[in-house]
Amino acid sequence: MAYTLGLDLGTNSIGWACVNTDSKKIIDAGVLIFQEGVNRKNGVEISKNTKRRLKRQLRRQYGRKCQRRDRLTEKLKEYQMFQDESALMFYAMNPYELRAKGLDSQLSKLEFGRVLLHLSKRRGFKSSRKSQSEDVKKDTAFKEDLKRLPEEIKANNCRTLGEYLYLLQGKSEKIRCKPTQRKLYEDEFELLWDKQSSYYPELTTELKKDLSHDIFFQRPLKSVASLIGKCTLEPEKKRCPKSAFEFQLFRILEQVNRLSYKNENHDEIKFYRTPDEEFSPETKDLRDKLIALLKSKEKCSFKDIKKHLKLDVDAGFNLEKDDDGALIGDKTSHCFRKIFKKKWDTYSDVEKEKILQVINFADDNKWLRAYASEKWGLDEKEVKAVAKIALEAGYANYSLKAINKILPFMLDGLNLHDAKIKAGYENSRGERSETEIIKNIRNPIVSKTLYELLALVNRLEKAYGVPELIKIEMARELKNSKEQRDKIRKKNFENKRKNDEAAKELITLGITPNSEATVKYKLWKECKDQCCPYTGKKIPINALFSSDSLFEIEHIIPYSRSLDDSFMNLTLCYVDENRRKGDKTPYECYNGSPQYDEILQRIKVLPKAKQRKFILKEIPEDFASRQLNDTAYMSREAVSLLSKYKVQPSKGQVTSVIRHLWGLNTILGPSSEKNRNDHRQHAIDAIVIALTEEKTINKLSQYSKYKRQAISERFPAPWEFFRNDVAETINRLAVSIRVNKRLRGQLHEETFYGKVTDKKNDKNMQMFRVRKDVVEDMKMSTVEQIADPKIREIIRNAVINGTIKSDPPTLPTKDGKNPIPIKKVITYIPSSNMILLPGRPDKKTYVAPGANHHIVIYRYKDNKGNVKQGGEVCSFFEAVKRFRRGEKVINKNIGDDKEFLYSLSKNEMFILDVDENEISLDPQNYNEISKKLYRVKEIDAGSVRVILKRHFEATRDEDPVRRVANTLKGIKVIVDRLGRITKAYD
Repeated sequence: MAYTLGLDLGTNSIGWACVNTDSKKIIDAGVLIFQEGVNRKNGVEISKNTKRRLKRQLRRQYGRKCQRRDRLTEKLKEYQMFQDESALMFYAMNPYELRAKGLDSQLSKLEFGRVLLHLSKRRGFKSSRKSQSEDVKKDTAFKEDLKRLPEEIKANNCRTLGEYLYLLQGKSEKIRCKPTQRKLYEDEFELLWDKQSSYYPELTTELKKDLSHDIFFQRPLKSVASLIGKCTLEPEKKRCPKSAFEFQLFRILEQVNRLSYKNENHDEIKFYRTPDEEFSPETKDLRDKLIALLKSKEKCSFKDIKKHLKLDVDAGFNLEKDDDGALIGDKTSHCFRKIFKKKWDTYSDVEKEKILQVINFADDNKWLRAYASEKWGLDEKEVKAVAKIALEAGYANYSLKAINKILPFMLDGLNLHDAKIKAGYENSRGERSETEIIKNIRNPIVSKTLYELLALVNRLEKAYGVPELIKIEMARELKNSKEQRDKIRKKNFENKRKNDEAAKELITLGITPNSEATVKYKLWKECKDQCCPYTGKKIPINALFSSDSLFEIEHIIPYSRSLDDSFMNLTLCYVDENRRKGDKTPYECYNGSPQYDEILQRIKVLPKAKQRKFILKEIPEDFASRQLNDTAYMSREAVSLLSKYKVQPSKGQVTSVIRHLWGLNTILGPSSEKNRNDHRQHAIDAIVIALTEEKTINKLSQYSKYKRQAISERFPAPWEFFRNDVAETINRLAVSIRVNKRLRGQLHEETFYGKVTDKKNDKNMQMFRVRKDVVEDMKMSTVEQIADPKIREIIRNAVINGTIKSDPPTLPTKDGKNPIPIKKVITYIPSSNMILLPGRPDKKTYVAPGANHHIVIYRYKDNKGNVKQGGEVCSFFEAVKRFRRGEKVINKNIGDDKEFLYSLSKNEMFILDVDENEISLDPQNYNEISKKLYRVKEIDAGSVRVILKRHFEATRDEDPVRRVANTLKGIKVIVDRLGRITKAYD
């Protein structure tokens, strides 16, 4: 069957349509909805890996900390510096007092052991990144922030951190939460050891080395080699670093082999050739001179190129642009040439490669300086420059192996495409399997969609044959008018100027000018007086890029709520203030305070778009900017994935215009705008995509270019009664929603509860004890659960008067002085389904079960013989327990007097309020079925009820249908990928 397949790809959806343009018929259409490669919270996407990664990170950090403590404790026991039987006394000793005392007098072995164990517990921060140069660290700009604590120690005539903290403790001042470098702890360890070893001969140098390792060891960062992408030509090889000499030459040749200019006679002179052509001697000479010039420069403007090649100043190069008039040269050699001077060009390729490898793999600047001085014979100034060198970051698209195979043909003048063919790579992309293409995609959202796309296309091919053409919607813009193009070009030029300025300054500071560093510098430049917008604290440029900087990039509107990672949502912020702001907007965090007025004054120099974010009262619910970017990337990868078919990309905004002109927006509702609340809009888009021709796109581009209003009469529908055909197709469509029954996820809620013995509420429900924070938006229902009646009354009054933040509640003391602030309260929570946490029987810790996995609906007879219906909810926790015991997750044997009917899980389909004998599942009846087809939204264990929504409803704010188990009537069905409906028997 000849047909065109239209595909509308989204981050969690695929709309599809099979259309025969010859017979003017919509063969079939549908929508596939699936779980994204991310989680959603309050309508916002959050990476699925984020929470799991953070929890795993905490477990690892805690585990390593315990391992270090255990290793240290065992060694301390061996030298009588720790005893299990005196553990209570051991930990009761004041470690700060001992750390101060141990500098001048003898400590007992147990006391010294207490000091060492305390140092291991709080050992300060040490960066794992490659250090910046010592010159940057010594800059006086760091004294205000990074060296504040050492200066305070010195100002108070203290020799060590421990002595200073003991001094503060004696004054009842705060001693916690002070940013501390590990070097302070290491220096204190040295002083304490030197003093105490003079009293105890058994404290040898060897033991000192062992204990120091146990206390201060920090493993090197895990290699990120596994994260480097695979070569598109040699799939088994990793991509080549951009700093490699081979890539630098490859990039020069890739530019030169696309370059041409017109001479005074308007003849085109090409610096490249086809496989059948040969260079003229004059062109060959010019080409060789240009390549040599670029190899000697970081970049070269076209003005300099014309001067060097002795070309007419009016000679026009094809790659010459108004805003970007330069070709990129050999950046790596340029960096080394500035250090080694003329000596660099005398080195062999092997010697140069060895120098590059040393620079790339050296983690210690001190070692690198010594190596550069000894092995390369550099003077002190040159050695400092080596430590500050900033090579080009990132990776190329190709591996070193592929580049080396292509380079000979590019040196011979062939462009990249022809060179790849000569090197034997003409079919390299097609030879890769679909799964390999998807596997190499690092974006989880895109890879998930492409897996679903591949499965869908395979099913469609089995059902209807191979499509003649596949059209995929691409997120592209229509052609802009000259006025719009001028604005975009001007903006791009300004961005490039700022990026170049930032790169130069960063290189001067010895910092690699990667994207993050460039953004930091640009944000620093735009801040008023280079101060933090929130606190007004000065941001020294060197402090900003230190490994333990007290300033960081901050999202004005929190990223977790906006997914806006654009430059216009970023600023710089003091680290502690960023923690305080947390997940709030500036308005939510500071409104009503004097600090907010100061913030509004400081942001007046920022772009208007950023100023609006600082005063934004509510975050509008809209598609995140990332959604469009993911869709565009996804479409490009989809074209590659379906390369065995004839694929034609489509422009997204064109689809929107044509859908409106054909009158399809009103099929799903009276509004003339697209109805995003209905999943079926994806199928309508797919139909439009399948029927959109290139000539229609060109027409729309011209209208857009000249700002003319498109007239629907000039864009007739593809055939007569077309809108009716689309409406009929959409009305009988059953949305296919993928069901995930995998037993993978959080077993229970994180909060731990304690059982309150012999205490139940008026409904005879067991009470459980839990501690909660006293927060500004505390609900009155939570207040009434506070266990202590006196504290409950204090908090109740504070909530009613709205003074929790402005006048925090306190508990009076007996003497009436220094009232105790109430930050946390004990509450009693009633529950009937708490779970005793396994593995902790001595502590009797309880947890709430969390999500529900499914509900079983069964039939039974009551005492009077009447047939009734009931339900039994199974939590995710219980489902996992069954699986681990080797039992069936869905228990159909629920008792001799109960007959299993079916089970329902989230997103499973149900035809509501029908009898099995009254409705046919024949495709001819899909129009009627669609009106009664629902999906399970959630399962409520408390009331044993099912909450359902229409199968096509996309938003969460629609009123769902709620049915308790004993009144639920209908048929459980399965909707496959193509929208076919069959009865389910589970």
